[in-house]
Formats: sequence, structure tokens, C-alpha cells
Amino acid sequence: ETAVYGLSYYEREICQPLYDDVAAARQAYRESLEKVRWKKNGTKFALYDKKTGKMVSKTYDKYWEWSGDRAIVSNNQKFGYIDKNGKEIVPVIYDDMKLKHTEEGILAKKDGKWGFVDWQGQPVLPFQYDVLSNILDNGLVAVNIGGQAVNNQGTIDGGLWGYIDIHGRVIAPVKYNYVGSQWTDGLGQSGRKNKCRG
Repeated sequence: ETAVYGLSYYEREICQPLYDDVAAARQAYRESLEKVRWKKNGTKFALYDKKTGKMVSKTYDKYWEWSGDRAIVSNNQKFGYIDKNGKEIVPVIYDDMKLKHTEEGILAKKDGKWGFVDWQGQPVLPFQYDVLSNILDNGLVAVNIGGQAVNNQGTIDGGLWGYIDIHGRVIAPVKYNYVGSQWTDGLGQSGRKNKCRG
């Protein structure tokens, strides 16, 4: 017999036990609270107003979970952001995007290079980095020029490293052979190995 999951709150059922795991039940409950929902539109997906049934966005090949009032969408292997009004707030023109973002903007890739753009899609830092980390706990991003990934464990071959912050400012110039995941009050980790940790 296969187990199914739902959600309850103080013994009141808020999501019926219809799901394969708790994560799926939680996601279904979150979506039930939204004023809009994603629906299939032919071979693509679009955002619809729950009350009126009206389509309020363009159609997209794929969408990701909401992060606050924003979600990543893609068309033809290009990425951008949409809000819950169906407005494309960051145009779908980027080769890749990091899922973790800030109120200041997004780490995005265009023409093979990474940069930092604001929520209007305007570049804050130019697209010049070959490799970068996710946003670290201290709000910094390790960036590399001239290197390339050689495996899925974060090992980078060649290039030099530096740091930018979540505002798109250069904190440490790209001149180090190695950087770690910490940079506090101007004190960073550096060395000879070309590997980004974090």
C-alpha cells in the first residue's frame, strides 16, 4: 500500500492527503493561497488569474517555484523573471541564472559570461566572468576570469579569482589563484589551488 500525504493545522485539514511526499503537499498548499496559478497552454505554460480565469502572462517552456513575488521562467533555453501580475520584470534573454538572488538583483549569464543585473534587467556589473559561486552566507560572490569547470564538485581549472558583493560592487579584484568562502573586513583566503569553495 502506497502512503499519501496532506497537511493539517491544529487538527484542521488544510491540504488533502493526495501527495507522494510532504514537500509536494506543502507546495500544493502554498499554491492554493496564491491569486494566480500556472496552467498548461498547449505545449507551454502561462500564468492565470484564479478568479477570472484570464491568462495574465506570456507563455513559457518552463517555470520555477515562486521566490517571494518572483519566479524564473524560460523560453528556448533563455531565462528571465516574471512577477505575480504576469509582468516580465527581467527579460528572457539570459543563457543561465543563479536561483539564489537578492533584493538588489540577479547573477545572470549572457554570451558565455556571467555578470550582475538589477530587477529591471540593467547590468550592474559587466558580463565578464567565466565562473562564479552562488551567493555566499556573507553576501559575497567568488568570481573567476579565465577558468573553466572540470567537474561537478566545484573544481575550476585555471583563471584568477576575486570577490563581488550582492550590490554588484567589486570587493576584491580578480588577481588571486585561489579564494575561499570567507572575506571579512578585507581579510580573505587565498592560495595556489584553483578551486572555489562555496
